[in-house]
This record gives sequence, C-alpha cells and structure tokens, in this order.
Amino acid sequence: MNQKADTVEAAPYGAAKERLLRVLLEPRAEKRSSYQVAKDANVSYGWAHALLHEWAQEGMIKATRVVRPTRLFEEWAKMPQRAKTAEFQIQEPHTLFTKTTLDYAWTTYWAEKLVQQHLFPRRLDFYTSLQHWNRWRKQLANDGLMGGGNVRVILADHHVLETSYLVRERRVVSTPQLIVDLMREGGPCREAAELLITKEYHARRQAFLGGSLATLNQASKP
Repeated sequence: MNQKADTVEAAPYGAAKERLLRVLLEPRAEKRSSYQVAKDANVSYGWAHALLHEWAQEGMIKATRVVRPTRLFEEWAKMPQRAKTAEFQIQEPHTLFTKTTLDYAWTTYWAEKLVQQHLFPRRLDFYTSLQHWNRWRKQLANDGLMGGGNVRVILADHHVLETSYLVRERRVVSTPQLIVDLMREGGPCREAAELLITKEYHARRQAFLGGSLATLNQASKP
C-alpha cells in the first residue's frame, strides 16, 4: 500500500473519526493505551482522548476496550457519507483482481462471502486510492458498461486500505469497516453485520476467558 494518510490536522473530521473507530473496533487487537490507539489511527492524541472520553461516558467503551460494539457501530453507520463512487456492469468482476497491481479492498457482499458466507454476492464493492481512482475507472469502462450495475468502486481514505488484509488471495477491508459498510447497506446486509458482531465481539469475549488472545486470533482466521 501507499504512504499513510495525513494526521487529523489535515484530514476532514469525518475521516479522522472513522479512522479512530476503525482502530478502536478491531476485535483482534491486543490491549492498547489511548495514545497507541490515536497513533494507529494517525490522529492527534488530544483529539482522540477527548472522543474516547465521550464514548466512555456514554458507556460504549471502558478505557480502550469496547463493551457495547453494536451501539458504537450504529453511531458510525449514521455518519454522513461523502465518498465518491462510480458503478459499472462487468461480467465475472471478481476475475479483475487476479493479477492487478492497483490498490483495492473489497467490502460488503463479496468481502462478506470470503469471511462469513451469509450473503449472495450480488454486487462487488471495493475501495481504491486517489492515485488509482482514474485507472480503475478507465479499466472498468473498457471491460464493461458505465452506470448502475454489479460493480461499485469507492474512493477511500487511505486508512481503509492500510488496514485491509488478505483472505484467499483477495484483499478485503478490516472487520470493523466491513461491518459498518454492511450496516449502511441495510436489509440482509444488516443481518450479516449483526452475525459478524456476535462472532467477532460477543463470542470472542466469552472464549477469551478460557484462552489467550493470540490463540483465539489464530483459530478465527478465515
């Protein structure tokens, strides 16, 4: 991936808040200080500390441990979305990513299929960087038709790409990003998001009582 995004001083408020939520809600993370959470989110410590305190006052977190993940995800899902998108109709869209060197990270239907397999993959949504936005649009236009279709490319804050990971040779967004994107999609996707929350937060918290976090992380990898 490319270089990290700028700190909160150079980032829109919404993008910075989403970075903090993305890091805070990572279910496989070790115990961290508020300073480390701010550093991993690439936002200023003072700003992050104030927001963490606010969420703690509302009972959603204790220190940096999330205790009410669904509420925190719902707050995130309600944030206004201003991301630039473009849609295309492509035959067998998943094959476009076999040998690509362009930035991408799958989300919603196809990403959920890789990590949980609850949804029918009716549309392939993926994030890309500003650097590769025009190259993806050109490639997709050459390979298919522009307009509403089965592929949607989304211009991402770079933190979305930096926190993505590989599943079965495809890059997908982080678990928190996938969950919030599914919640925003609504319908059956909301149900898939709730299943992921149960699996990644509630079930893991119970299992943690009987084993180490490292063991749980290894066992839960797709």
